[in-house]
Amino acid sequence: MKIKRRVAIPIMSMLGLLLSLLIYLFAIRDRLIPINDISTDLQDPPTYHKVISLRSRWQNSPLYPSEFAAIQKQAYADIRPLQSALSAEKSFALAQHLIEQSGWILVSSTPEEGMLEATAITPILRFRDDVVIRIRPQPAGSLLDMRSSSRLGRSDLGVNAARIRTFLHQFSQQAAKLQ
Repeated sequence: MKIKRRVAIPIMSMLGLLLSLLIYLFAIRDRLIPINDISTDLQDPPTYHKVISLRSRWQNSPLYPSEFAAIQKQAYADIRPLQSALSAEKSFALAQHLIEQSGWILVSSTPEEGMLEATAITPILRFRDDVVIRIRPQPAGSLLDMRSSSRLGRSDLGVNAARIRTFLHQFSQQAAKLQ
């Protein structure tokens, strides 16, 4: 009897937590934006190369869905490319440092192309989301573009937009110290 109770209590707790999450999602369903792929560049989103091999065929496509651009423009108008006074090389080093600092899994680092790819794991449900950062040289520094997309699901509950905002904010703060 004690063994059954020891097993039943955690199972019931998890079921209660899952039910609470489902009720919450049902309650906010009208506010959920039905996109799971966010990019700072809607015309030429950074593309995945290495993380593609980590996605199974039943997960979301690694290609940016063009129909998301209009939805994103309306819902997340503040998410845009970041112009930095840092050189492309310094921006690349800083971006890689921030990826490592954030606990994401660095999948690919290609300095000569200005490309970084990583996988972020969500804290509670352990979903894997992919991130690609593209840094291009500019006459007065560099331009950073970022894309974050969920491997699973139709709506990301704003997680990818929050991830990009946080990263760009951290990048801006650190870049200001390096100038």
